[in-house]
Amino acid sequence: MKNTSFNRYSLRSNTEFLFKKKIRFGENLEVSYTENKGYYSNNGTASSSNNQDGNPIGNGFRIPSIIPVYDIMGNFAATRAAGLGPATNPVAQLYRTKDNAVNTFRTFGNAYVEVDILKDLVAKSSIGVDFTNANRTSYTLLDLEEAEIESNNSLTNAYAYDVNWTWSNTLNYTKTFGTSHKLNVLAGTEAIKGSGKDFSATRTAFYSEDPKYMYLSAGSAGINNTGSGYQWSLFSIFGKVNYALKDRYLLEATVRRDGSSRFGANNRYGTFPAFSAGWRLSEESFMKSLTWIDDLKIRGGWGQTGNQEIGNYNGFSTYRSTLNQSSYAIDGSNSSVQAGFDTQAFGNQDAKWETTTQTNVGLDATFLKGMFGLNLDLYNRTTSDMLYQVSLPATQGVATIPFVNVGEMNNKGVDLALDFNNKALDGQLTYSIGANISAYKNNVVKLNNSATAVLLGPTIRSYTWTRSVAGMPLYSFYGLQIDGIYQNQAEVDAGPTYPGYAAVGKYKYHDTDGNGVITDADRKFLGNPHPDFTYGINLNLGYKGFDLSAFFQGVKGNKIINMVKRWTDFNNQAGNRSLHMLNDSWTPENPNASLPILDANDSRSQQPSSYFVEDGSYFRMKNLTIGYTLPAKALAKIKLTSARIYVQGQNLFTITKYSGIDPEVTSVGSTPGTTVLGLDQGNYPRSKMYQVGINFGF
Repeated sequence: MKNTSFNRYSLRSNTEFLFKKKIRFGENLEVSYTENKGYYSNNGTASSSNNQDGNPIGNGFRIPSIIPVYDIMGNFAATRAAGLGPATNPVAQLYRTKDNAVNTFRTFGNAYVEVDILKDLVAKSSIGVDFTNANRTSYTLLDLEEAEIESNNSLTNAYAYDVNWTWSNTLNYTKTFGTSHKLNVLAGTEAIKGSGKDFSATRTAFYSEDPKYMYLSAGSAGINNTGSGYQWSLFSIFGKVNYALKDRYLLEATVRRDGSSRFGANNRYGTFPAFSAGWRLSEESFMKSLTWIDDLKIRGGWGQTGNQEIGNYNGFSTYRSTLNQSSYAIDGSNSSVQAGFDTQAFGNQDAKWETTTQTNVGLDATFLKGMFGLNLDLYNRTTSDMLYQVSLPATQGVATIPFVNVGEMNNKGVDLALDFNNKALDGQLTYSIGANISAYKNNVVKLNNSATAVLLGPTIRSYTWTRSVAGMPLYSFYGLQIDGIYQNQAEVDAGPTYPGYAAVGKYKYHDTDGNGVITDADRKFLGNPHPDFTYGINLNLGYKGFDLSAFFQGVKGNKIINMVKRWTDFNNQAGNRSLHMLNDSWTPENPNASLPILDANDSRSQQPSSYFVEDGSYFRMKNLTIGYTLPAKALAKIKLTSARIYVQGQNLFTITKYSGIDPEVTSVGSTPGTTVLGLDQGNYPRSKMYQVGINFGF
């Protein structure tokens, strides 16, 4: 992507010191500084517009192909002329945001001390900090060549910091009784506190668009500033017991009690226990004759975990005082207003911890002196009291909707991993291959006490594309099923009526309810974004000082809604049209086309249907690394303990049948009612990345 870049500089430090044999203290620290430049930046994170039709990727599809990048005068060309649509020149869009930047400084680490109180009892205290400081500069420049021009240029400067403290204290008792019994008991507390502040300031109407002269003081209008802050905290008490008998029979029990400030006083605390057991069969006498088995263990477990990711003040109604939302000309004048208060967010005192309960059984094994390895897990995971932001009637106002507990969801799955390791050439050549596959079945068990309850996805360009109901996977795609295209009037007469649409050359929609008329009631589930399975392959080679590793990732069976085709294959808005529309629209001479007959007044063929649902399966090389480690003799001369140089590439190739730009589609939306999976509006693709690095050890 032109005029976009990302630079990162980081430093890591790990130290540990021993004091009088019984006291150990140390630290782990990482300091980094990043520069995120160009269009995709927003307070130090990827912009929420990286999967929307108005970003440079979406505009690259939408802008008419007859429009050049530059006009005959060397200026940017675009859609100002009538009939060309509202798309933006993506090259101009990237150029005008080239000076946008987010510079982020982050410090992440912890310091700890361990004390041997008794021979078998160790106390540990650790304090950690995660501090982030981000500065953002964002320019909006005039784009007079566009159909929908910016009314004014502007500059926004923003600052945000976030700090999270974690203080944990544990007592760990380890004891071996005789030769058969091993006991480990851990008890502790953990306190987490997070806080942050941000502010931004904006001005418009700058006389010059040169960044050297665009400072806030130079803007003559549109003076606006905002600021906010937050705090949250979590306190936990936990304990764990491990017991092993002859290293054959293994038992573990844990329990956590967590209290979060994000919930109201009614349900602030949650208790989450877990239990597991294992049997190492390879230690039994009846297995000793099977010398090719190194280790064989079966295990099972049951446990619960909690989720508190609902924002910082979900349990409380909050209010704001702003000129935009809560001001009024109380004296009846049109020239002055008085600031008041209005509701910023609705609180829900009754929201409680979302709980995931999982039962699993597994098998771990290694064979032939570590040459082969196997790990198998089967699990049944049920999430109850799901936290979700259910839409409220518009009469409630524009305040943020609270999370409520809405029902239950189940995932059943299997994870399998296989490894092979070997050596050759007297140990100089080492090689290994690992493969893993995971599959799960997602099902919404219930949403509330009503069997017909529905959670709708967001409305995108006038249509809702997903819905969640009991008995179906979460975020399932929903629309009309296309059974073909009407080839003649006899087929039209024999098919279901669709007033104002059904005609020769138009889509033949499936009459789901069988009443002979196509309506919204004929919509059906068309697939879902959950894959049949995912898989990965790891390859590793080593020869003398050289090493090579490669990681491949694949997904099979998931569906994607390719919304980009609404812009290019139909008369959604004026703009670019695809070659597919030109060559594969129905005509009497092209009866097997996938698109209906060309019709400038056709606004219905673009509604959610099976046409937009595509197979999202792909196979991708995620990572390739080649390195060289300097020999010990060479290191001794320069007084280093280790040194390695390497080159690395990411996302080097992808194999897929998906017609969009990238099948690895990001999720969309985090605000009330906006969350969808597997919907491509113009998804920013995964970038190829190349890296050169040097690691030293002193």
